[in-house]
Amino acid sequence: ENNPSLPARTLNIEFIIMFIFAGLIFILNAVTLNKPDEIKITDLKKSLIRVERFSVTKEVSFLSGVKPEYRKFYLKVSFFLFESLEKIKESSFNTNLEAARLLNENQNFQSELMTNIVNVDSKWQKDFYSRLTRYHLEYLELLKKK
Repeated sequence: ENNPSLPARTLNIEFIIMFIFAGLIFILNAVTLNKPDEIKITDLKKSLIRVERFSVTKEVSFLSGVKPEYRKFYLKVSFFLFESLEKIKESSFNTNLEAARLLNENQNFQSELMTNIVNVDSKWQKDFYSRLTRYHLEYLELLKKK
């Protein structure tokens, strides 16, 4: 009448079913996550091409004259200006006045950076950052309109 092995068997069958279900979910997740994301791969290739183009510009060759404590600042700002210049040129036509103004402002920032990086003044650096932040916001708005 009371078979003590019967509940243990049903418990084992429940565990086996749960184990098979969890294994299937695990395999499906592995297959899904293993698929390459084409958008990310394309963006990565574009970024690598930009870095390669930046590495042969005059800004990088100018790096040897920059003090070691300002090299990181110079490279980050210089690469941002280079990249934003490239993206503005890609995304807009010459008829867009806002894009033309941003291109002109970008070139002014680049020349100002190259002239002032040799002797960096803290006032200039703060002012430069604030103007560059305003430029960056306008640049992002332009890219959103695209």
